[in-house]
Amino acid sequence: MNRTKVLKNDESYATTDYLSVFIFCFIYICSWIFTGSIFTPVNSIMNQINIYMKKQWLIVIMSCLLSFGFTSCTSNDQDTEWRDENLAFLDKVSSQDGIKYINDSINGNPGIFYKVLKEGTGKTPIYGNIVEVSYAGWIYNDTIPMDHYMSGVLDEDEAFDSSNSYEFSFGGAVIDGWTLAIQYMPVGSKWRVFIPYNLGYGSSETTSIPAYSTLIFDIDFKKIVSDN
Repeated sequence: MNRTKVLKNDESYATTDYLSVFIFCFIYICSWIFTGSIFTPVNSIMNQINIYMKKQWLIVIMSCLLSFGFTSCTSNDQDTEWRDENLAFLDKVSSQDGIKYINDSINGNPGIFYKVLKEGTGKTPIYGNIVEVSYAGWIYNDTIPMDHYMSGVLDEDEAFDSSNSYEFSFGGAVIDGWTLAIQYMPVGSKWRVFIPYNLGYGSSETTSIPAYSTLIFDIDFKKIVSDN
C-alpha cells in the first residue's frame, strides 16, 4: 500500500514538471509571435496577450451590438410597413357599399367597420349575459380582392381561429373589437367585422398574428344562453 502511494506521488511530480515546462515554452512562443523577440520579459508578454484578447472581445461585443441594432431596426421597419398597409386597407373598407361604422366612444380610439351578412330579429345582449356564437377569424391578406371581402365567402381553412359554438360572458374574456360589435348585434344576425389593431391584439405579436394586424371576423350570433 505504501509503495503504491509513493509511485502515484512520483508520477504526480513528474506530470507537474512536464506541465511547467509546457507553460514556460508556450509563453516564450507567444513572445516570439507578439513581439518578434524571445528575450522579452514575461510581464511584457502577458501584457501583449491581454491587449490582444481585449481587442478580440471588443470585436465580438461590437459585432453583437451591431447585429442586434440592425435586427431591431429591420423589425421596426417591417412592423411600421405592415401597420401602414393594414390602416390603408381599413381606409378602403370604409368607403365600400354596405359598410357601417361603430365608434369606440368609451376609449376615444378608432372603432370597427362591419357589414351585415344576415339580419337578426332577436334581443341584443347586455353586460354579464352568457352568449353563444360561431365565428371564424382572419388577418388582412393583400392577395384577397376587396370585392371578395365585401361579398365573398372567406376560406375557413385559412382562418387563424374558428369555432362552431363558443360561449362566453359578454363584456369580458374577448378582445375589445368583439365587445364593441356584439353589443349592437341582435340574436340571429351574422356580421363581417373589420377590427383595427388597437381593438384587437395591439402592437404585440401573438403566436399566429403579427403586430398591428387588422382582424376580419365573421360572427354569427346564435343565442343568449343566460341572463347572468
